[in-house]
Parts: sequence; structure tokens; C-alpha cells
Amino acid sequence: MAPPRPWWRRAVASLKDHRSLCATKLAGPWRRSGGDSSLEAAVIRATSHDERSANQKQAGRLFAWTRSSPDCFDLVMQAITHRVSRTRSWPVALKALMLAHGLLLCSASASTSRHGLPFDLSDFCDCSAKPPMAQGFSAFIRAYFHFLNYRYTLSEEQQQGGSDCYSLERLETMQRLLDLMMQVKPTPEIKMELVLEAMDCVLVEIFEVYSGICSGIASFLVGIGELSSRRRGGEQERRRASKGIRVLRKAGEQCSQLSAYFEMCREWGILNTTEFPPVERIQEADIRELEKMVMGSIPKGDVEALGGRRNGGVREEEKMCLVGCSKTIVTDKWEVFDDDRGVGKEYFGNPFVGSSWEVVPFQPSAAPLENKNSIEWV
Repeated sequence: MAPPRPWWRRAVASLKDHRSLCATKLAGPWRRSGGDSSLEAAVIRATSHDERSANQKQAGRLFAWTRSSPDCFDLVMQAITHRVSRTRSWPVALKALMLAHGLLLCSASASTSRHGLPFDLSDFCDCSAKPPMAQGFSAFIRAYFHFLNYRYTLSEEQQQGGSDCYSLERLETMQRLLDLMMQVKPTPEIKMELVLEAMDCVLVEIFEVYSGICSGIASFLVGIGELSSRRRGGEQERRRASKGIRVLRKAGEQCSQLSAYFEMCREWGILNTTEFPPVERIQEADIRELEKMVMGSIPKGDVEALGGRRNGGVREEEKMCLVGCSKTIVTDKWEVFDDDRGVGKEYFGNPFVGSSWEVVPFQPSAAPLENKNSIEWV
């Protein structure tokens, strides 16, 4: 664990936050953005310079206001943008990303965003820590930003699947998202409580996304069985098979990467990984069998055009494909058992989020925002 900052540096950081709060109260409502000074004050408290932990009480207030008033989402995001626009302090930047992450999960207004985050931390460089640690903090925040920025660009249909929730296009999008999430990993020099809290937030998303990928692959394999029972042929099946094989091979690579990622998190003692089930890797032999299944759903001439095996077909004996924590049993009748029983659907906690898309209950002492100009702070 990294040593805590000297008391005098914590005092200086506290003075910076106090100065920002005083400036907010004196300035009053923002005339340019039409925002509210109380919202900005809440954002300042939620993204303080204190590197020991996040202020969950202030974050919970902002989440509750955003849920109760759709207009609050844009105002809070404006306040976060104003807060991080000139910061070179890693606690402020990291808490801002965690706050934006929570807003994405709790606000319906966030699903309408298509342009990414309104602020840019892609070239963030920390100036508050010593050089060896500053580099680690900077790299961690940049990786978190790239993941979250891409997450904000996804539409609600891409996030939750829409009517065709297991389309191959959606699976490719989820795999790209998973790649970005696995880049969010700290170095030993920055092993601090606040960083571990941020990792908890990311790990919950990783588990949700990977579970969706597992279910999507299972649905794709069932679809192959349905396709093989119908009249087959044509360009569409060829494209679908080529894309399906690419998704399957990518899933095999990500199994190994994710297993190593979870092992690293367990060694760090990150809370959520202690409850995650082990990742079952897809063996190369299984991938080849799956490729035969896919090729078996395409006419002989189309298989040859794809460079596949001419005699590649679905064997009549049962095949087992273990993907993550979702066990999909594929037989000659193309039935899926374990997914219907909800295997792998258990939820694991998050510092800011109570479930995958729902915020923790807000303290009743702070009423939801009805009139943003009449907020009283306790």
C-alpha cells in the first residue's frame, strides 16, 4: 500500500477545496451555463483533493437529484467539466470519472448521449504526486477515461441489446468495450484505497459485459442449429459465419486475458474479485469444433469460399462449450440449459452502485431536487 501524504499536503489540498467552495458561493448561479451553485458545491465535495477515499454521501445526493430531475444530468456534467478542466490532481480527476460513471448508470438522460464525455482526460498528467507515482496515476486515469468515453458513446440499444439483444454486431461492440476495461489496471506504486474503489466500479462493469458476451455466444450457437434445419445458402450466411468465427476466436483470447486480469485483482485484494467465479477458458480444440459447427450451417460452396473445411459439419454427439461462468450445453436438439436457470447472474457490490443499473438508496435527510435554487446543505 502506498504511504499516505504528509499532513501538510492534505491541509493544502483541503484549503484548495475550501477556496473553491467559497468562490462558488460568492459567484452564485452560473450565468453562462444556467447551472446552480449548489450543484457545483456538491460536485466539489464529491471530487475533493482528499486521496484517501471517495465522498459517497455527496455522490449519492448527486445521483438522487439526477434520477429525480432529468435536467440535472446536464448540469452536473457541466459542473464536473468545469471542475476537471484545469486540474492536475489525480484524486480530483479520478473521483470525477467515478462520478461520471455513476451518473451513466443511474440516469436515463445519459442514454441519449452519443458524443462521449464532455471533458477530455486523454492526455491527463498528474502533478500532485512524486514522479514515479505520478506516471502510474496518469496512466490509470487515461485508461479509465478511454473506457468511460467509449461507454458514453454507446446507445441504449447497444448497451442493453434492443430487440436483437444477441446480434453479432453487439457482441463485437461488447468485446471492444471489454478490451478497454481490461486496460484499466493500476501499478503497484499506486495501490491506494481510492484506486481500489475505482477498480471495484470497473470490475462490476467487466462482469456484466462478459456475462452478456457469454449469453450472446450461447444464443449464436443456438441460432446456428436453427439455421441448419432450414434451407441454407447465400451471401448473408457467409458473412454471418465469418463474423461469428471472429467473435468466437476473440472470446477465446479474452478468456485468457480476463483470467489473468482477475488474478491480478485478487492479488491486490480488490473486494469484488473475491466473489467472482473462475473464468473457464475456451480451449483451441473447442474453438475448432465450434468453427465446424458454424461452417456446417453454410452450403458446401460457401464454405470453400470462406477457406473452411469442405467436410466440416456438426457432429451428432453432444458438444460442451464452457464460456466464462455461463455453461452452454449444445446437443443435436440445440437446447440451452444453464442460461435459463440464471447461472452467473449473481450481483457483486460496488461502492457507488447498488446493482448493475441502479444507484444505492439515497439518504432520506437530503430530499430529491425539486427546486434547484433552494437546496440547503447540512
